[in-house]
Amino acid sequence: MIERGCKTLTMLAAGAMTLLVATAGCNDPEKGISLAGALRGTTPEDRVAMMFDVDDPDKRREGVAELSDEDWGLQEPYLKGYASLLKIDDNSAVRSAAARALGKAGQYHREALFKRKAGPAAQQAYDRFVQDYVPALAAALSDETASVRWDAAVALDRSLRRGPCASAGEPLRKHAVDDTSVDVRIACATALRHCDDSKSIATLIECLDDPAFGVRYHAHASLVALTGRDLGYGPRLWHNHLAGTLPDEPNKPPRRRWWDWFGVKHRKDTARWRSDQATSQPAGDEAGS
Repeated sequence: MIERGCKTLTMLAAGAMTLLVATAGCNDPEKGISLAGALRGTTPEDRVAMMFDVDDPDKRREGVAELSDEDWGLQEPYLKGYASLLKIDDNSAVRSAAARALGKAGQYHREALFKRKAGPAAQQAYDRFVQDYVPALAAALSDETASVRWDAAVALDRSLRRGPCASAGEPLRKHAVDDTSVDVRIACATALRHCDDSKSIATLIECLDDPAFGVRYHAHASLVALTGRDLGYGPRLWHNHLAGTLPDEPNKPPRRRWWDWFGVKHRKDTARWRSDQATSQPAGDEAGS
């Protein structure tokens, strides 16, 4: 803790100087300030000074929160400041705020990929975020304070896209099973819905035996999201699915949708299903019946 406190003082001073210079252009009307920021009456320079206030952790926390309320506060160079505070600040509330800010930034860059005019620049920005800041969030899962670990897991859930999860996969799997906090295990199990690999699926199946219902519930939801199948809350069928020994899902009759008040579509779907069943049934079965 003493070492972290000494690093904090050094990094805060250096970070404040760097970001104060970088905010020189943030009063540009094209960048804009949110309504909340206008009501606070704080300038970007004020917020950076708050974020790196050496004496008052509450000001640092508020500075991070206010900067991350703006779209331009979810881009460089501010992300470097959040990552530094997440790593070296000696106050857990500040580290939590930094993790939340990085989670906002991750969601901002991820959602930018799906905008109508998104181009290669949006993909490059998201890839840089994943490369530079997802490892920092993954490392924060080992923080000594449970609330910081929870915020880091939620931030990863907001930032990740479906795929192998790279550097975040192993820490998420470890803390989904072993973390002492139920809330952290829930958040990690939820974030694992983005990790499309057999190790993560095996971990989620293991979470189905967790004594806390919340962990089992969210692990089941993540398994359904990853596999597209709902095999219940028991681990046996999920183990069979992972081993590839699960039989094909039976062709069940169609359900009536809530909006099909008069049952018109349901009758058509049922008739088609019965026709398909009769066509696919072997002739020997019909003779035997």
